[in-house]
Amino acid sequence: MLRSLQSFRYLKKNTIIHNLDPRSKMLFVILLSFLIFISNNIITLSLIMFLVIITAYAAKSISQLLKMLKGILPWIIFIFVVNYFTSEKGILIATIMSLKFTALATVFTLFFITTSPEDFMLALNKLGLPYEYTLAFTMAMRFVPSLARDLQIIIDAQKSRGLELEKGNFIERIRRYIPILVPLIVYEIRRSFMIAEALESRAFGSTKRTFYYELKITKNDILFIIFSCIIAMVLYLIEVFFKLF
Repeated sequence: MLRSLQSFRYLKKNTIIHNLDPRSKMLFVILLSFLIFISNNIITLSLIMFLVIITAYAAKSISQLLKMLKGILPWIIFIFVVNYFTSEKGILIATIMSLKFTALATVFTLFFITTSPEDFMLALNKLGLPYEYTLAFTMAMRFVPSLARDLQIIIDAQKSRGLELEKGNFIERIRRYIPILVPLIVYEIRRSFMIAEALESRAFGSTKRTFYYELKITKNDILFIIFSCIIAMVLYLIEVFFKLF
């Protein structure tokens, strides 16, 4: 599970998807997320999944997407089982709800692994959000994979020293995690001080902000926006005219 969280990390690649403006990719995510929320059609959800896989292939990020899916597999199974036993239409509702969760997770994962935090923060600023809030959000997005990596390193180090996390009852297992949580908390506190000093040295909070570069909507972005709108319209028509129930 911890290793799958590291799949959310942005890796810089020279692909058409990575080079798109974050605002065009945000529109893509919003349109697909809207369709996922309103959809009760296996065909529509399956097509969205197929579209995300094709886009991930174009971004050369299939392996990261598969790692994420492997990490959320227990949750997919849990959602399927719960809906299977609690809904009237059993397997149909369970399949749809599982597809909804999977499709939504893959759409957002694809966005975050192909969009740098700096570009995403700048895009949010361009949309009118305060710089302080966008910085806090993008920093949280960036440090989730880092936190997972640090935790995995500490767990591996403690296991090499004889710590057994899988044995014992529930209370004993909780106690065994103390040697892991203490160094993790200390390390993250040190990191927060380092970040605070870095922000202070760069005049964070100044009234007039400047940016190293500006985002620009290119020809590829316009084509991608048109493509996203057409695909969203087609999927919506499929949802309306090919209902399963």
